[in-house]
Amino acid sequence: MTGSNSNTPVAFSSVYATVKGDQAFTLVELIVVIVVLSITVFFVMPQLGYVVPTGSVQKAARQLSAYFSQASRLAQKQSRPFTIHYTPSSHTFTLEPTGLEWRADVDEELTLPQLTLKQDVVVKDVQLYNGGIFSTGTFSLHIDKHGYLQPALVHLQDGSGSELTLQIEPFLGASNIMKGYVSLSEELFY
Repeated sequence: MTGSNSNTPVAFSSVYATVKGDQAFTLVELIVVIVVLSITVFFVMPQLGYVVPTGSVQKAARQLSAYFSQASRLAQKQSRPFTIHYTPSSHTFTLEPTGLEWRADVDEELTLPQLTLKQDVVVKDVQLYNGGIFSTGTFSLHIDKHGYLQPALVHLQDGSGSELTLQIEPFLGASNIMKGYVSLSEELFY
C-alpha cells in the first residue's frame, strides 16, 4: 500500500540526508575560531592602554573627565563659550563664561562649582593640540558655544608616582583615561 500516510525508512533517510547536507560547521572548526579570537584579544587588549580607575589618581581623572563633560554640555545648552581655568596652588578647576560681563553672585547658575583635586594628585602638565605644553602655572582650556572642547592631554600624577593621561576629545566633552604618560606625538585627536 503506497498511500500518502506511509512512512518508509528509505524515504525518511533520504529526506534527512538532504536537510543535513554539508552546511553546518563542525565542532573542531568552532573551537579553532574561539581559540584564534581568544589569542587575538589577549594580545590586543594590553595595547589599548585603557584602565579601570580605582586609586586616587584614577578617581581624580574620572572627576576631571566628568567636569569637562558637564562644562561642554553647559556651553552647548546656553550656546555660549566658556573657559576652564586651572590653578595649581589650590589644585582647582574653575569654569567661567568667556568674553562676557558677569558676576559670580548673580550668574551662579550659569556655571559649575569649582573642582578641587585631592592634595596628593597634581596636574603634571597639559599638552594642547594646537598650543604647546604647560607644566607650571595656570592654564586655560576653551569650550566654544557648541560645546566643543579644546583638544588636550592632561597628565595627572599622585604622590606614589602613578601617572595617567586624560585625553580630552574636542567633541562634546568626551575624554579617555590612559595608563602612564602619553605624549601628543603618540596620540591623535582626529
